[in-house]
Order: sequence, then C-alpha cells, then structure tokens
Amino acid sequence: MVGVLIGALTSYFATAVAERAKFHREMTKRWDERKLDTYIEYLTCIKGIQRAAMAAGQARDQGAHPADALNEMEESENSRSILFETFIC
Repeated sequence: MVGVLIGALTSYFATAVAERAKFHREMTKRWDERKLDTYIEYLTCIKGIQRAAMAAGQARDQGAHPADALNEMEESENSRSILFETFIC
C-alpha cells in the first residue's frame, strides 16, 4: 500500500514539474512573438519617418511647401514614441 502511495506521489510531482516547464516555455514563446511584432511595427514607423523626411527635403528643394510630408513625419514619430514605451515595459 505504501509503495502505491509513493508511486502515485512521485508520478504526480513529476507530471506537475513537466507541466510547469511546458507552461513556462509556451509563455516565453508567446512573449518572444509579441516582442518580434513590436520590433517590426517600430521599424515600420522609423521607415515612415525616413520616407517623410526625404519627401519634405525634396519638396523644399523643388520650392514647394513640405507641410504634408512634415505632418506625415510627425504622425509616424508619435506612433514610434508610443511603440518605444513597449520596449521599456
């Protein structure tokens, strides 16, 4: 009877440890995927800022008013700053 009890407890603890390890691996994987998505969004915002800055420079060189490009650059910068906060957390 004692042997059965020891076997059951050993089996229970082994399964609990394995499930806990599996849970931690899954949580790490989810976090890594979320972090990757955030990096991609962040880099997209930086590319938007760069494209808008180039458009503003070209408009200025051509004698046009670069207001639209500057507005687009400001919107991308606002998005970038919000995404940067997710890196800190």
